Amino acid sequence: AVYGELAFFQTPEHFDNGGLFGSDGAVAKAVLGAWRRFDLGNGLTLRAEYHFSGFGLGDIRTAPAKLLDPAYAARIVRGDTQILGKRAVALQASYELSDVWTSGLAVIGDPDDGSGVVAPSLLWDFSDNVSISISVFAPYGRGPAGPVPQSEYGGAPVSAFLQVSIYD
Repeated sequence: AVYGELAFFQTPEHFDNGGLFGSDGAVAKAVLGAWRRFDLGNGLTLRAEYHFSGFGLGDIRTAPAKLLDPAYAARIVRGDTQILGKRAVALQASYELSDVWTSGLAVIGDPDDGSGVVAPSLLWDFSDNVSISISVFAPYGRGPAGPVPQSEYGGAPVSAFLQVSIYD
């Protein structure tokens, strides 16, 4: 399957890197993706996505100052932007090890600064009503120089996420 999303915004804000159609306040966001399931063993699924955000920062090192701007901070809180930079590429693979175990590997990266996060995961369908998943997030890229980020993902810590889902 192939899919895409395209959204246009007209904002009262001025964007330093310019807007669309000659308007500094016209901004676009786009997602283009594809996925495919292969009959390999118990099932292999591959996904790829490209994200573009006109709200994103052209230079990630400006993030601390930009986040002090109340209008920009409000935009982040509202969820108008999902990535801090302008572009992101995401890849995901999942494989059903058995009827109850599924493994996965996801990578999200910023192609502009070469940083990203690698996230292996494991899902256990414990029963018809309970599943347990664990993911580990391992960032790569240049770390911050003092309070100034040098890449979008390079300053993030290694972390883990454990989720227990109970269905009724």
